Amino acid sequence: MKPSGNPFKDQKTFMEACGQTTSGLNVQQAKLYSKLVNEEINEMVDEAVAGNTLGTFDGLLDSIVVLIGYAYSMNWPIEEGWAEVMRSNFSKIDPVTGKVVLREDGKILKGPNYSPPDLKSLLEKNNCA
Repeated sequence: MKPSGNPFKDQKTFMEACGQTTSGLNVQQAKLYSKLVNEEINEMVDEAVAGNTLGTFDGLLDSIVVLIGYAYSMNWPIEEGWAEVMRSNFSKIDPVTGKVVLREDGKILKGPNYSPPDLKSLLEKNNCA
């Protein structure tokens, strides 16, 4: 079996191959993933502080894997949530210039077309709220 390149689908397939659940709330599994998230993010930060690019990249990717695993363990609609957050982020792009407005420190500002993500409705629709 080969990965598809879609991180959500790949993690779901991997979790199922590990005998883990990917639908329905699994509190025990979520607790495990919560610990793994903390471990992987700390590893990534430690590697970044040490100036180890390879270790930082590995820690980043491992963090993404366990974060997606946590979402599946919580029965959250991760792909729909991703799409909604990106829709919101794209609403920060000026339709005329195709660019975002940046503050002096580089933070992206919410322009006049900004629309926040509606994650509450998404969770409610999927009986996860």
